[in-house]
Amino acid sequence: TCCRVWTCSARDRQLKVWDGATRRAIARKQLQAPVTDCVAIPAEVIPHVWTASGEASVRVRDYDGKERSHSRFPPNSNALRFKSEVRLMRYHHATQLMWVCCVNGIILVNPKTYEV
Repeated sequence: TCCRVWTCSARDRQLKVWDGATRRAIARKQLQAPVTDCVAIPAEVIPHVWTASGEASVRVRDYDGKERSHSRFPPNSNALRFKSEVRLMRYHHATQLMWVCCVNGIILVNPKTYEV
């Protein structure tokens, strides 16, 4: 578990987990939409993977690929919604915040509480 690498593929719509030591895929999750970016948040913070699909939203999954929901998400939705399309995401270790780069600006999100 110490050497997991998460990758996303827009072409085959898969989220994959690789073992960095053996360089083999250890898990695959078929997704509904092509994924444009994915970021794994360290397990010691919260074991989640955020995926963007070229929309104004981000889906949050646990390390097993199951979609997560939260009271801050819109009703009947498993996604964080933003005002413009999500282009890039990065986790900042020093601040423990997720940087979500949208067309109209950068949004900082606490991955534990989903507060903006």
